[in-house]
Amino acid sequence: MADLAASRIQPGSVILFHDALFEGGKPKRGPKLPREANVNRESMLAAVNMLLERLRGRLRFITVPELLRQGRPVKQYSCNTNGDHWAWLKQLRMATREIVRLIPPGHTFILVDEDKWAVGEVIAGRRRIPFLERDGQYWGPPPDDDTAIRELERLRKSGASFMVFAWPAFWWLDFYSELNRYLRSRFQCVMENDRLVIFDLRHEADLANQ
Repeated sequence: MADLAASRIQPGSVILFHDALFEGGKPKRGPKLPREANVNRESMLAAVNMLLERLRGRLRFITVPELLRQGRPVKQYSCNTNGDHWAWLKQLRMATREIVRLIPPGHTFILVDEDKWAVGEVIAGRRRIPFLERDGQYWGPPPDDDTAIRELERLRKSGASFMVFAWPAFWWLDFYSELNRYLRSRFQCVMENDRLVIFDLRHEADLANQ
């Protein structure tokens, strides 16, 4: 269990060890799990200790109360009884797969998500740059369209080949109308659905007159 978690964990991850699914170190099968599976939690607790020791040097672990005090992610997407949190995670997984399918490995893309996704710098071999960006970190929304366009061009000239708007930041396309117009008049929109709007920045063209 600890080996599996260690191979998949990334900064910003939340890991749930559900000991009802394990008994004697082996996953239980079937739609109904016996209550007795919850009695012996030694294997789950041992896995937690092993994981903390193995990753303590490169990751910082926090408690759930401390996570809640961080505010923004939980405030926006709380885990409640109607399943909204799990629907959001499913949306994120689908969007990530679409990015991987569309953007070639080794390419760099700008991600506009207001830092809501909490993903790493690299997604399946594709480098992610937040927007706005300072020293590799998210710097908040731009004060105006001119700043947004200027920063877009700076990152494009530095090697960014795609710009991805994720659904938490779709309002940008309305609020920063000149940025939206700038992108659509110069770069091909290669994907637009209820999760993502993606522009290919590799080839600039006058699309307004086409």
